Amino acid sequence: MMRALPLPEWPEADRRAWAQACRPGVRLKRGGRASHLKPITRDDLERRYGYFLHHLALSGELDLSAPAGTQVTPEAVGRYLERVRPLWRSVTLAQSIYKLRRMAEILAPDTDWAWLIGIEQDLAFLAEPQARFDRTVTTELLVEAGLTLVREAEHARHQRAIWRAAQVRNGLMVALMALHPIRLKNFAELELGRSLVRIADDWWIVLSGADTKAGRPDERQLDPALTQALALYLTWARPVLLKTKDVVIGSEPGEPLRAGVARAEDLLSGSLWVGAWAGLFGTGQWSGS
Repeated sequence: MMRALPLPEWPEADRRAWAQACRPGVRLKRGGRASHLKPITRDDLERRYGYFLHHLALSGELDLSAPAGTQVTPEAVGRYLERVRPLWRSVTLAQSIYKLRRMAEILAPDTDWAWLIGIEQDLAFLAEPQARFDRTVTTELLVEAGLTLVREAEHARHQRAIWRAAQVRNGLMVALMALHPIRLKNFAELELGRSLVRIADDWWIVLSGADTKAGRPDERQLDPALTQALALYLTWARPVLLKTKDVVIGSEPGEPLRAGVARAEDLLSGSLWVGAWAGLFGTGQWSGS
């Protein structure tokens, strides 16, 4: 099984070159060659290059004193392909070599990488995405499944309240993501009053350019089919998951409240998704079901 060699274990020249490439721009001074890339893209390039370095380490070929990018040679890449070809699908293989080439260009921009581009193009030509038609589920089915979970939880009065509240949340999650697909990071970090906003009688998802992969604002009105499920979640299920037993109206913001008591305004602010133990999704604090 392949793993990515951690950054601290990279050759020193590679580490330094990568750190320099990721250096952000300051005022009129340009940043490094990778500074314009999204963090998720940089993390992916770092991981793919780490796979290659791990291969070199396994083969006893890793030279910790080599200049940046110089260990990416036709011979080393050929042996790397022999190792990973039985482990990876053709699409993963093609993508990994493409990203190895991008990383090599960043680490050693003055090197001619035409030979690696040729390998990359050959692999891309042979790549065959895995057929997924037999696993396709339509939006309509997902929405119906999600809203069915909500309805079942609403009427399952023989079940514990915490179980019912979690199922309302889960059903709303399925239906909302089906109707309004956004990045999982943005979905997990939806926040009442900021990225999920009520305007008149409608709810809107409002994402700034800094929150989207394309760097463009994304605003979309929630489908009316979700209105009832969202209302049930916000007025009943979410307070249950937050362990709210009583609500105080008009208290001072800094005034301490006893356990199980919440301010009315706090119930319509903060992270939208709450775990079964009052942990918040998207904050690193959630450990619920």
